Amino acid sequence: MPHTQDSILHFLEAIVGLDDIAADADIFRDLGVTGDDFHEMIEKYASTFSVDMNGYLWYFHANEEGQGIGGLFVAAPYERVQ
Repeated sequence: MPHTQDSILHFLEAIVGLDDIAADADIFRDLGVTGDDFHEMIEKYASTFSVDMNGYLWYFHANEEGQGIGGLFVAAPYERVQ
């Protein structure tokens, strides 16, 4: 059975505990899923929707938990890629 936009939105609603998430919601800014919460969410997403994550490079898509001093001098990879 193919997964629909609605099934993905319902998945996110269960993760963040909100109802009626907009399809264009930003997972970081609008839903507040960052750091370790993001990593847990993406693992559940991959499992739930049978996504092959072999080529996934988390540092291009997610932030790290907490702030390191390096962030003062160099932008994180996910901030350098649109």
